[in-house]
Amino acid sequence: KQAVMILLMDVSGSMREFEKELSKKFFLLLYLFLKKVYTSVEVIFISHTTEAKEVSEQEFFHNKENGGTIVSSGLKLVKDIIDTRIDTSTTNIYVAQSSDGDNWEGDEKLSSTIIEEILTKVQYFAYIQTEDAGRKESKKRWEIEDLMTMYEEIATRHKNLQVRHVSDANEVYPVLRSLFEQT
Repeated sequence: KQAVMILLMDVSGSMREFEKELSKKFFLLLYLFLKKVYTSVEVIFISHTTEAKEVSEQEFFHNKENGGTIVSSGLKLVKDIIDTRIDTSTTNIYVAQSSDGDNWEGDEKLSSTIIEEILTKVQYFAYIQTEDAGRKESKKRWEIEDLMTMYEEIATRHKNLQVRHVSDANEVYPVLRSLFEQT
């Protein structure tokens, strides 16, 4: 079988360089892991702010973006690519998404619906939320719900969705290992 890996990264203004670097390290290690398992892996790079776009590897890892965050825009593009370009009978599909957890107010319902559809078509979907420990603790203290809350709830119904926090560069490899221990 062939494999396609779709990488989806939030590049909005709230994603500081720290969060982006954690995401990039995670994506690189994931790519190396899949290259060991499959002889051929197609990689599709998607970045999003309020709008999503498919980008080159160079743009994905090096472009500087700003703006708000509408997660459903990225998820919709992932779904559209799967529906129009990938033969799910001959190809294993892996999706990895990273974000700092912020999203446009009111976008959760649409995002949740699209994720549920994607999960019926992919072997595995990994969501990592990259944010430093201080930001994570502040959200917890103020009981601020973010994307992790939504993804954790969806993961209770879908075994092919795994979610993790990454707050430090030293956590990236252990988190990656924990995500793929069961696969």
